[in-house]
Amino acid sequence: MEVDSSKLEREGEIIISKQILVNEECDDLLELYHKIPKSDIDVLGCRLFVKIIIPEYMVENLYSLLSNYVVVRKIDPEATIYYTVGGEVKEHTDRILYDSKIDAYSKYTLIIYLSSTGEDSGMTRIKRTKQHAFEYDDTSLKHERIWIRPLKGHCVLFNSKLSHNATESYGDKYILVTKVY
Repeated sequence: MEVDSSKLEREGEIIISKQILVNEECDDLLELYHKIPKSDIDVLGCRLFVKIIIPEYMVENLYSLLSNYVVVRKIDPEATIYYTVGGEVKEHTDRILYDSKIDAYSKYTLIIYLSSTGEDSGMTRIKRTKQHAFEYDDTSLKHERIWIRPLKGHCVLFNSKLSHNATESYGDKYILVTKVY
């Protein structure tokens, strides 16, 4: 499908919810997480997290796929994998980062679900400022408040300035989070 990226850029609040990784790629990323010594895992509220480097071939694939929807200058290979069981993540916006090598600020947050959580568990809610989304597998994305159920291999890409949170997770939930410039 041809998508007019220039139009998407002007809108300022891209919402994309699509399958982006296959199960084996998710498992490869989870393997990186599980190889980290427990002493190097940090805690943030109800979440455990580690910094990883996304394999180069995955970064290239993500770049190619996301370039169909937005202008991508860089996908940050330095990512964070969060693990949550129980608890919720309060509403927040993400930091905007500057990369001096490409003289650009990060614009989007990319969340990739590395596991599925089941019905109504660990859902991501994004609070929007406009009433439209451009590419989605779920028609509920056309509303002001978007609820996204974690499905293994699916992603959500959105403007980092948008408020978002996660509902309580009743099972193991693994997500990868990185920035898109």
